[in-house]
Amino acid sequence: MKRIFTSFLLIAVAFISSTVFAADFDYAIPQGWRNDRANASERLVYSIMLNGATKDAQEAPFFVKLNDRGGSQPKVFVDMTSHTADISANDEIKVTLDHGIEWMHSYLYIDYNHDGVFDMDTELVSYSFYSPTGSSWGENSAGGRVQNGNKTLDLPKFTVPANVQTVTTRMRLKIDWNSKEPAGSEEQGNSIGANRGSIFDFTVNIHGNEVVSKSQVNFAQAANGSFKVLNAAGEEITSGQEVVNGSQLKVVPTPAEGYKLKDILVNGKPVNANELFTVEGETTIQVNFEEDVKMWTLTYEVSEGGSMAVLNKFNSQLNNGDKIKDGEILNGCLFVAEAGYELISVLVNGIERIGQCFPNPITHQILLELPEPVHSDVHIQAVFKSESAAEQYAVTWDVPSNGTVQVLDAKGQELSNGQEVEEGSVLTVNATPAEGFRLKEILVNGSAVNSGAEFTVTEATNITVTFEADVPMRKISITANEGGSFMVLTESGEEIRDGQQVPEGTMLKVVATPLDGYAIKAILVNGASVDNNSSFAVLRATTIEVQFMVADKWNVNIETTEGGTVVVLDIEGNPIENGTQIKNGTILAGCKIMPAKGYTLASVKINDIEKINECLPLPNGAFMLELNDPVLGDMNIAVTFTAETGIGEVVLAEAAYNAGAKSLNIPAGAYAVVYNTAGQQVMNVQGGQMVSTASLADGIYVARVVAEGGVKVIKFVQK
Repeated sequence: MKRIFTSFLLIAVAFISSTVFAADFDYAIPQGWRNDRANASERLVYSIMLNGATKDAQEAPFFVKLNDRGGSQPKVFVDMTSHTADISANDEIKVTLDHGIEWMHSYLYIDYNHDGVFDMDTELVSYSFYSPTGSSWGENSAGGRVQNGNKTLDLPKFTVPANVQTVTTRMRLKIDWNSKEPAGSEEQGNSIGANRGSIFDFTVNIHGNEVVSKSQVNFAQAANGSFKVLNAAGEEITSGQEVVNGSQLKVVPTPAEGYKLKDILVNGKPVNANELFTVEGETTIQVNFEEDVKMWTLTYEVSEGGSMAVLNKFNSQLNNGDKIKDGEILNGCLFVAEAGYELISVLVNGIERIGQCFPNPITHQILLELPEPVHSDVHIQAVFKSESAAEQYAVTWDVPSNGTVQVLDAKGQELSNGQEVEEGSVLTVNATPAEGFRLKEILVNGSAVNSGAEFTVTEATNITVTFEADVPMRKISITANEGGSFMVLTESGEEIRDGQQVPEGTMLKVVATPLDGYAIKAILVNGASVDNNSSFAVLRATTIEVQFMVADKWNVNIETTEGGTVVVLDIEGNPIENGTQIKNGTILAGCKIMPAKGYTLASVKINDIEKINECLPLPNGAFMLELNDPVLGDMNIAVTFTAETGIGEVVLAEAAYNAGAKSLNIPAGAYAVVYNTAGQQVMNVQGGQMVSTASLADGIYVARVVAEGGVKVIKFVQK
């Protein structure tokens, strides 16, 4: 039976067709205090899911998120009709709820006959528990015996009736305590709101078992092009194919080269390309193409003091706005100046052609021939000037951002951008910045003028106005003692001088370089220490102080790669460890560099300066780099060794001393320097030759052979 509540306004819908949407009805909804949940954060349903639903014989699962975990729901009724489910006749549907609820029951309704009322006998399609006597034992919608315990929200499966009508209607999920009422229990103290229950309404499309009617679609391919007929899903329809009445189709034409679409006729009525139309019966499609002749528009304008005529190839005059076929050649233009005027400019599509005009002394006409084929719109501008008039100049300006520009003549009349004025005219430019900005500069043909100042037009004039953010300017004060140099730089590299002002917020940095024997003691910005070459923001008047000091000690830093060792020796031959501090002015003896077996010396840098050519070979395969200058700053020693695997090592492998022939073989790609035991250079040999050593006195010698990527030391005895 049907039950109607006082909170529900029943509309007479007995004979309303299935095209009326569920939103047209006032379904039973709790009103007033009955719609308030006693606790907004308890007994929440998080989501609903329907499995087994179909549409057009395809699965149509339905899932809607209803509440966030840890969220709140203050009202019993929640309108979710913007979410639409699809179900079909004979579907067996399982409803799954994700929830955090105990000691409540669930009820699902579908308004099958779409009358705006949920019938408890025929439209309560599934429920988890109901006891008409209110006892602890009851039944679910499947007839199963259940107890009203804390796990009774599981809804049994239900089957959509086979004779259901196709309709868009409403589906309701209700969480309540032992009540089939669609609007929920109204029992005082045990109402749906007091029990923190919920009602969620959804839209549902029901698909019945109607007989589908179809109609045939016929068409033939047209000349000078092709086309496709597609359904709304983009699937191609062939001629003679049957489609369901009510289907939407569209025609996608492709003209052949040199042709364009003329029209598309569906059962004799025109439709647009790529526009959907509805099949309501037998359908005939006709597509027609026509030659694509491009047409261009002729426009012209003439100033005071003369007239003009544009002639086609047949010497007929064309009117302003006439169309011209692509590729057509015009005969030309005729210009006639009035008495006291002369033709001074003819622009054809913006290009000056006055130099190509020639007068006819008999007719006093001026002719401009136009022999070029027309392949675009044609715009012709003719300017006549009074022979006694002053020269005219255009005044233009760039429209600035963050402000406005106004240009006035001597009478206070405002000029338009690009307007021409007589030579000698006195103009005024007014620049007004937008809020938060200020005027930076006004340039008239590159020369600065003030806002409101007058200037005289002597040539074509361009005005450039620039505004900038109106930020306070902050003074920079810079001091430094002796012992080094420094620069204060902006982020763009501009140097800032003592007393200069910069906009607030400007980022600066101090780059200080101490002299030999000096170090940076401190860099103070408004009394606070900052690092050398680090940025800081100017937020007020800023004092920068750079302090240098005489350095007492310097660091000795030694860095080596794999493949050898380095020992730095003081003047007495004692080794100096990496990171050792030495007094300012200390003289070091040098570096002893010892490649490991299978490695060669590739690079020796002192403070980033390459010193490998200054390394002297020692008899044991080591090298010595002498360091005779006083140390006046940090000393960074970087030594690189390379494995003997490259091209350079292959070359070095060929270097050898031939004792019998008293000669050195220095291969191409290498060179050698020969030293005696006193460390004196006695020979310098280029590669690619066998060099005799017979001129050397008897004794022990060391040849240092250098090739790309390595060094080889050959010790030999000459006797």
